[in-house]
Amino acid sequence: MVKVVLIDGLRTPIGKHGGVFCSLTAQHLMAQVFSALLDRVGLDPKLVAKLYANAAKVETLQALLVAMERKLESIDAALRAIDKGQYGICERCGETIDPARLEARSPVPRAGPGYWGRGSPSGSWR
Repeated sequence: MVKVVLIDGLRTPIGKHGGVFCSLTAQHLMAQVFSALLDRVGLDPKLVAKLYANAAKVETLQALLVAMERKLESIDAALRAIDKGQYGICERCGETIDPARLEARSPVPRAGPGYWGRGSPSGSWR
């Protein structure tokens, strides 16, 4: 991902404790700095908002790609288990996995609920 950095000599205003800026949040003060920076360099705030939105879309697409790669790894592991004649056999206890479970969550490497443990499947097969 390409990162864009705007550099200029702007900063938030300085005031005294309890002074005129005391009712303003840090976010509000930074918004003023960003607005002045965009004015100074001649960038349209709508363009910056569009770039930010597109960056969020890229991050979402990257996360989806990682999830799809994990799913593909899981499918590849299931295919290897089929080739070895071990698909449908629990990797922990060696028992046969209930066919309804295999159909509901295919490919599933373990017989019981412990498979989902703390989150995502391990993807490992016997």
